[in-house]
Amino acid sequence: MAIRFYEQFFVTLITFSFLFFLQISLTGVLINIIVLLAIKKSNSMSGSFGIITKNQVVCNIIMCLIFLLVITIKV
Repeated sequence: MAIRFYEQFFVTLITFSFLFFLQISLTGVLINIIVLLAIKKSNSMSGSFGIITKNQVVCNIIMCLIFLLVITIKV
């Protein structure tokens, strides 16, 4: 059975989009962890703005991890 060109195209597209989203998710997790560590070291982030910023970074890490898990499970 011959494989049609458009079938190869879709398989290639799905494979590369999976790798692209995987790289974006991992990069997002790593950068947010670096930001969280930098915020913890900073003395100026001990007030209310620092607490809000830490919460936002933690939520971003969780969202990136969920996205990473969903993408890897679906493909």
